[in-house]
Amino acid sequence: MLPQLRPPSETNASPVDLRRRYLIREGGGSMPIPHERALAYLNALEADRHTALALSEQKAAEAKLIEARQEGFRAAMKMFGEDICVVAPGQNSKEPAQRRARRPIPELIVRELSFSGKPMTAHQIATAVDYNLERTETALRRLAEAGKVERTEKDRWELPSTITAQLSVRAVTGANGKHPAPAERVAT
Repeated sequence: MLPQLRPPSETNASPVDLRRRYLIREGGGSMPIPHERALAYLNALEADRHTALALSEQKAAEAKLIEARQEGFRAAMKMFGEDICVVAPGQNSKEPAQRRARRPIPELIVRELSFSGKPMTAHQIATAVDYNLERTETALRRLAEAGKVERTEKDRWELPSTITAQLSVRAVTGANGKHPAPAERVAT
């Protein structure tokens, strides 16, 4: 005797499959013989198996894409000089979590203003250094008090001309503050 036949999953089935399953279960239309019911049940199982395989292949491809993104992000972080270690969800360490080193926001702001070469709003600077707008404004006020940045009449921030001149001399002379000899300029 056949056990009570139920389709394993009705969530992945098409409306036509659901209708066919309902008619078979409820006996709508002609009464199917047990052999036909068994074949219908096997067909439903096979359809569910194909759906599960397709989903697992899709999930495997998605996992590969996420892994590739992780590797790209790790490579980018290495370029910035920071190594990152990702802890798997199943790993529990008894050691306290180490805090990330504080970023030198004032230095980042000065660097961003020197790279842009033009006055920027506080919002533009906050976006460029990936920092909170309110705290960026605080850092800008402190930098202005120290004489490292200036506020223009249009509420934009820029480097004073003396700092810009110092930055350009450093870029030309190198780290030691001496101008390179002609032979060194050709070699580089």
